[in-house]
Amino acid sequence: HEIVASTLYIENWSLASSSTDYLATDTGASPVQHFWSLSVEEQFYLVWPLMLLGVGAVALARRRNLQLGLMALVVVLSLAYSSYAISVNPAAAYFDTFARFWEFSLGGLLALFWSSYRLRPAAAAILSWVGLALILYSAVKFTGGTTFPGWAALVPVLGTVAVIASRDSSTWWGPHAVFTLRPTQFMGDISYSIYLWHFPLIALWPVLAGTKLNTHSRIAIFVATIVLGYLSKVLVEDRFRGRPADPASTVTEGTGKRRVRRSRLFGQVRHPAYLWLVVAMVPILAVAGAGWYSLQGPESRAHTALDALQANPPSCYGAEVMAGAKQGCSPSTLTLHALVPSPLIASAGFEAGTCQQRATRDAIETCEFGSSAVDATPVALVGDSHATQWLPALSELATANNWRLTTYLMSGCPLSSVGAGVTCQNHNQKVLAALTTLKYKFVIVSGRSLTGLTSLSAVAKSASAIAKAWIELAAAGSRVVAIQDVPEAANAGRGDIPTCVYDHSNPADCAFNQERSERYDLMHVAAMSAPSAHLIDMNRYFCIGGSCAAVIGNVLVYLDDNHMTPTYSESLEGPLLAELHLAGLPSKSAA
Repeated sequence: HEIVASTLYIENWSLASSSTDYLATDTGASPVQHFWSLSVEEQFYLVWPLMLLGVGAVALARRRNLQLGLMALVVVLSLAYSSYAISVNPAAAYFDTFARFWEFSLGGLLALFWSSYRLRPAAAAILSWVGLALILYSAVKFTGGTTFPGWAALVPVLGTVAVIASRDSSTWWGPHAVFTLRPTQFMGDISYSIYLWHFPLIALWPVLAGTKLNTHSRIAIFVATIVLGYLSKVLVEDRFRGRPADPASTVTEGTGKRRVRRSRLFGQVRHPAYLWLVVAMVPILAVAGAGWYSLQGPESRAHTALDALQANPPSCYGAEVMAGAKQGCSPSTLTLHALVPSPLIASAGFEAGTCQQRATRDAIETCEFGSSAVDATPVALVGDSHATQWLPALSELATANNWRLTTYLMSGCPLSSVGAGVTCQNHNQKVLAALTTLKYKFVIVSGRSLTGLTSLSAVAKSASAIAKAWIELAAAGSRVVAIQDVPEAANAGRGDIPTCVYDHSNPADCAFNQERSERYDLMHVAAMSAPSAHLIDMNRYFCIGGSCAAVIGNVLVYLDDNHMTPTYSESLEGPLLAELHLAGLPSKSAA
């Protein structure tokens, strides 16, 4: 789908329609996802010349002030819309051409109205340094929590405008000396090719290697990007970029000027590069379109099989076969013959898109499940996506046991007295204030382990801040129930589980080490500093004999390398209810 959209230069709208979080690291990315910016760029190239023609028609006498005013108005309107769009739907706004138009338009204004100006060398050097400082500031300070594009994008955009506007500076203390170094020139020459190559290598490496990116693979990707970027620049871009000399270009007088313009225009159309562009697009669209179409049937059948399973759950499937979860069931008593859900729809039913706040916004977003009765037990579910993954089980339990379940969830932001970044910290403060005010009887919390960390002191520091928030809730009268993080394939060096299962006939080939997968679990460490909190460990329903399975009871356990599938979460309802009842939550079945 995305290859087709990228080939037609509408990839940004494809991603916007699905509200893809471009900065989310837990979701699989296609190797052409980065082409969204090229799509926006090409759309700008279509609209901007038409706008110039329109301005030229209005300004018959080529009044520069009118041209400047109208173009500046476009910048202001697009920037204002960008700020509005990110407040409504930040994920879609990230790809919205109209929210990005002002960034390109500033460059267009610079080309139109700055070409005849030249600053003094000292002023040019200062302006260039200021521009570089703005670019470096945004590179260092901006994070996934930065609201972007919007007003924040002014920092790198104006920095780039400043560097371009300063041109060359002959002063010894200006940045010109750095710009003219051969390594800098070389990287500049192949920068476009680097952009084209870097993301496919990053996206495909975990799939091809079956492991997460590590230091060695990152170095290999870096080197491969430079090599491929250079080769494609020399062998492809340089060969097709130029155009043959136009014989009519020697005519400079009389009607020849008009003939030169026509000849150049049609000469460009006749250039082989355009023909090759069309020729290349046809097979790409055919192959990608056929692949996209061929998956529609399997995906449809996978959804049908999943719906049938949920309507009539069989005996002994999923977590029921683990650790005596259901009498008469064991890992050797499987009754299903088809894997559910199919790896093609592993994330079907995951509530992150509707009940989980994005990492770029600090506003509280809640959902309610279960009973609306006056005597319903008020329960809150709080944390990041690793709390969200328990929602398929908890929502059913809330209905069956007269709980009023309210969610306070945010991507990448477990409940803590601080937070990973300003946005997460602000969100946590708002959530803590709401929880202490509303006085939920039970607060169920969970959060992802600190994947990739090797410092136990960092784990202890983060866990201490989490425990502080739990203690605050306990002081307000809430019973905190923490669910230990599920075993993470990512911690054990295993890549995307659905991809592995899809590629191997034996799911046992996708198992991973339990000890390594449970490293750096914040919930477990935080519970030791908050004795009033009750810790639930469900990991015995994921692993046997030190090995954690990718498929249990013919149910796919993971939807990526760290979240369990909603189907497996639902199969944990019975065991989870038993644990929650021990923590004090009312259970009708137990009664």
